[in-house]
Amino acid sequence: MELIKLAVKLVFTLIFIFFTLIFGIREYLIAKTSNIVGNDYRRVFKSYSLDNQGRKCKQKFGDAGVKTGRHIYQLRFIDKKRYVTEVICNALSNQTIVIKEVQLPLFVTHSPIGSGFVANLEEKSELVGFRVFDGGGSEWQRFILSQLSFFRKDFYLVKSKHKLEKKTAYEPSVDAGVQGPKTTCAGYGFSCCDPVTSVGQGLSRSDATDCKNSCFISCKPRPIILGFNASLNFNHSLREVSLNSDEEVAFAVVVYDNGLEVAGVELDFGDGQSAKLTGLGPFEVTHSYFCNQAICSYTARVRAFTVDGVSSYNSPVSRITVKVRR
Repeated sequence: MELIKLAVKLVFTLIFIFFTLIFGIREYLIAKTSNIVGNDYRRVFKSYSLDNQGRKCKQKFGDAGVKTGRHIYQLRFIDKKRYVTEVICNALSNQTIVIKEVQLPLFVTHSPIGSGFVANLEEKSELVGFRVFDGGGSEWQRFILSQLSFFRKDFYLVKSKHKLEKKTAYEPSVDAGVQGPKTTCAGYGFSCCDPVTSVGQGLSRSDATDCKNSCFISCKPRPIILGFNASLNFNHSLREVSLNSDEEVAFAVVVYDNGLEVAGVELDFGDGQSAKLTGLGPFEVTHSYFCNQAICSYTARVRAFTVDGVSSYNSPVSRITVKVRR
């Protein structure tokens, strides 16, 4: 009995030590990140006050690097783990000198709030979000982070003229309109979603400098149409097939599940008729077209869909023009 009590006591002691250690590491990472980013911003603000990169702008870009008044100094995130401090010598021609590139500490990432800080004397604040025990990295890092998801914590740094202050809460009504420097999609903490292989989820950013039409909080995989072909003299380059009225054409469909559970495909023949097929395939479907004039043109389309309603992308591969002669 005494051994059981001792074992229970030892287990609870080890759990207490573990929790204390993890919480201690988390608070250390928050303090370290705040210190690193805060010090770098103070240096950026000092450079702004002295305009001590102005000479380098002129040396590198000549008269084009000379700007009336101070140049633009900023701390800008370029992805979830890295930021740069830089001077924009000429914003119109995008002439920039990178002063320093910095990587955030292990297990700390930039969350999808804010993009950095522009050094100026304006009262308007800029805010950047961070998260401890989140993000990617190597396989072993992802494994460790998955085990520590319970301990994740968000924190924020907000600009107050020449310094950054730590903030523990995000207030959408106050902070949502805060704008930092323009940057890439990854610099906002978002992801560029390839429309062919994925669909964007959550909020989007239309002001990203790279993929402004496909920049989202996250990307969800979608099924992919690998092949959609037809019989009867199919022209692969034009993706066009020709046939006579009432003649039968066979369509072949090949789908890649992309790691998803594909429920089936829907084939719209373009003449008001369609067919739904269940499963992953491959499929072959025949259809006859009718034309009561010299020539009729239809567009056949195919889409694959998953059990939770995610559809494949409407790409050129998923469409065939059908020319029907009377």
